Amino acid sequence: MGKYGKYPKRYKKEWELEEKLKGWIEKTSEANILKGKPEAHCKFCDVFIRAHHNDLVVHANSAKHKQAASAIPKYKGSKQGTLLSHGITVKSTMSKVVDMKLAAHVACHSSVKTIDHLSELLRDIAQGSGTALEQLRLHRTKCGKIITKVLAPAMLEELVADVGPHHYSVMVDASTDNTTVKYLAIMIKYYSFEEKKMIVDFLGLVLMDRGTAERVYEIFKEFMALVKLDLSKLFALGTDGGLELCGAHNSLFAYLKRAECPGLVLIKCVCHGLDNCSNTASKKFPSTLEYLLRESRGWFSHSSLRKQQYNDLYMQLTEGDKKPPALVRLASTRWLSWYGAVKAHSAQYSELRELFTRAALADDKCHMAQTLSTLHQDGSHLLYLVFLRPILREIVSINVAFQRSSGDIASVYRDLKSFIFTIAQKVIKPEALRRTQENGMLRLTEVQALQVALQRRENFKPLELTSYGEAFWKTATELRLPEEKLRVVQTACAEFLVTFLRELTKKLPSCIEAVEQMRAFTPSIALAERGRPEFRQLPLNLIRDPSFDMELLEAQWCRLGTLKILDICPGEENVENVGTIEFWSGVWSLKNAAGEQQFGSLARYVLYLLTLPLSNAVVERLFSQLTIVKDKIRNKLGKEMLEAILRVRTHLKAHDKCCKNFAPGAKLMEKFNSKTMYGERRRREPESMDEGMTDDPDDPPAFEVEATNLDLEDLDNPAPVPEWEEMFELLAEVDALDL
Repeated sequence: MGKYGKYPKRYKKEWELEEKLKGWIEKTSEANILKGKPEAHCKFCDVFIRAHHNDLVVHANSAKHKQAASAIPKYKGSKQGTLLSHGITVKSTMSKVVDMKLAAHVACHSSVKTIDHLSELLRDIAQGSGTALEQLRLHRTKCGKIITKVLAPAMLEELVADVGPHHYSVMVDASTDNTTVKYLAIMIKYYSFEEKKMIVDFLGLVLMDRGTAERVYEIFKEFMALVKLDLSKLFALGTDGGLELCGAHNSLFAYLKRAECPGLVLIKCVCHGLDNCSNTASKKFPSTLEYLLRESRGWFSHSSLRKQQYNDLYMQLTEGDKKPPALVRLASTRWLSWYGAVKAHSAQYSELRELFTRAALADDKCHMAQTLSTLHQDGSHLLYLVFLRPILREIVSINVAFQRSSGDIASVYRDLKSFIFTIAQKVIKPEALRRTQENGMLRLTEVQALQVALQRRENFKPLELTSYGEAFWKTATELRLPEEKLRVVQTACAEFLVTFLRELTKKLPSCIEAVEQMRAFTPSIALAERGRPEFRQLPLNLIRDPSFDMELLEAQWCRLGTLKILDICPGEENVENVGTIEFWSGVWSLKNAAGEQQFGSLARYVLYLLTLPLSNAVVERLFSQLTIVKDKIRNKLGKEMLEAILRVRTHLKAHDKCCKNFAPGAKLMEKFNSKTMYGERRRREPESMDEGMTDDPDDPPAFEVEATNLDLEDLDNPAPVPEWEEMFELLAEVDALDL
């Protein structure tokens, strides 16, 4: 400061011409002087300095001033300064990839909040490794923006681009989450010509304010227009059987068929049909059977002491060291959960009977123990369980086959045909049961013939000749039930079979009518030497697209009949081992000597038909994921984040990927910028010259700036730096980016 520091000094204009001071020194504005600021101001460091020449020289020689001045090309020399010279680190491509892979991991496996600690943990572990994890700066806000603004939109765009101008099918269903918000979930099934496989993916969730058919149609149409999918290319609609979705006159299907899709095919879910048929048929059994299964498990559900006592009793009676099988809870919405309950209960029926007998004797005031003991003493309940066990196993097996996302339509309907006629043979006389000798998919004529046979009582076998299973008769012999009670059990079991078949044949025709026409495209029939359908017998009316040349299709169909399976699928000699989708993918890839597709038009037409949905199980699985993601703890989760998480999970699974092998592509890298993630924020002009300024030189101005769409990868080769007056504005804009 010098010995004259106590005396006030005035700013001198000639200081601006001195070699050490020129370029960066200026007089403080009058507004700041009135606020008590010193009269000198450094443009480079943005600090106020006392107007003493010695103080100005000391500041010019300080390390802070030299570092700030070195970033200005005019004072640094010919070498151009960069943003990196200001201590600003930018994200490399690898850093972006790390952020997106971590965001995908969070979306697939955990809540967004966990990234706060996970990112810091990974950064600490990676210190000194020289990897991108050292610079990891990812927390909850940014991770959420990556999921909702980068990953999910890019995946949807990729999906729509993959569908392109081709035909597709959709599966829809409505459900309500735990906050009573009702959604319409839309899934899509299409053939990917790029990946050469059938894809089932998630399109989106739509909020439903009303569940009427008109409203469902409106929001469905608006959503399809929003994602830019052509409704005229919609081939089939899969539903669970709700009237607002598939009613004959007033439903989503009816409105679409009348307006946008005249040839729309309706597929009601076979899985829901099997469940409903089983539920209706189960009413033929006494209500005490369900009571027995439900309350036996309820006996242990809230008592660890009872569980331990039963474990000891079970090991004592079985003379082993294995614990008893866990009893299965009956689901209120799925009757097919009975199979697990029936299987577990019948396997330990005698041990449970002994348990409840002892419990009833030990406590004569326990009404539940006495009731369950009485029911278990009645051997008819054991006969019901033994009868149901193999039948429910077959029903569940067929149900699981239809739940597969990429199942072969020919195979599952061939299995369904075998199952139906196996059940029919148990209760219908052979002479009344019409069944074609030709193997293959289930036909509509066979279903109609079975309906006629079920309408006449004289077509049913006598109770003594009805097939109940070998285990049933063995158990009946051991129990030695009275003839009257055994006959009651036989009657209930036979009525269960008849009712199940009647209900099933009512629900199947709507599905079989469309599926039967496609049996000609199964590999064994398409290449058959005998009995191969003629071109006019093909389902040419299912897709009404004028772009298909019928003469070209006919020529390609005739030429296809001259090939062998080895010509299409090299290395495979047995046509029965080739799936329908695999077969037609091979047909699509066949080229002639000129490098042109031999069967491009025909294969494209058939692959469109094969997008026919098997069931609505994919939508049900989506709702299961929705319940897991938006549970009671995360009940404030918004629709945007919920939809984005479901999209990331479903899209990765549809393409056989997970977060560990997820590789962000060009579309994702393009969307990874501040403008896309955070939107544009308009710059607010300061109300006064000194707004946001502080005496602390390390505290930068706190102006709100506008986020830019600056590509951070281009900062390694920056454009010429603007004049120094604009430098701090540019630095403030970059500082506003989440680097």
